[in-house]
Amino acid sequence: MRAAEQQQYVMRAPCHCGCKYGRIEKKGPNNVVFCLKCKKYAGYNAPKSETGEPQRHVSSRENIKPKKRILILIRDGMCRLCHRSEPEVILHVGHLLSFEDGRKQGISEELLNSEHNLAAMCEECNLGLGKSSIPLWLAVGILKAHDNDDLGGKVLREQNGLLSYTSKT
Repeated sequence: MRAAEQQQYVMRAPCHCGCKYGRIEKKGPNNVVFCLKCKKYAGYNAPKSETGEPQRHVSSRENIKPKKRILILIRDGMCRLCHRSEPEVILHVGHLLSFEDGRKQGISEELLNSEHNLAAMCEECNLGLGKSSIPLWLAVGILKAHDNDDLGGKVLREQNGLLSYTSKT
């Protein structure tokens, strides 16, 4: 952000010099707040909700039904990427192979939204991935875990309109 583009920003609390106004300086993805009067760091980075910038969010895919989401969360029980769990973090259901990457490879929407490509992810990991896929080595580890002990040899299947875990055979 050039000096001409900088706007006056009302700080959360007055600076130690008594000034109530600051300026925001972009440093990477951060909005760093500095006092307008003394030019010192105000002690915090302004979130997008305070600056009016568009906020990132996770969109829900209509083809992943709530009951499938719940079963994925129950199956995994923690973020498959950082291994944190509730109540420490909020869990989402995210794609291992991103929807965007999968479509570029000609993979069907049905397979992209299958339980094999979905995993519990904390909000931070899921938003951090954005439209990217997880690394191949991590995907292989998660798929092997899904295929082995974690599911007890069971897969997610729909029977009579209900999703449940049943044996592979």
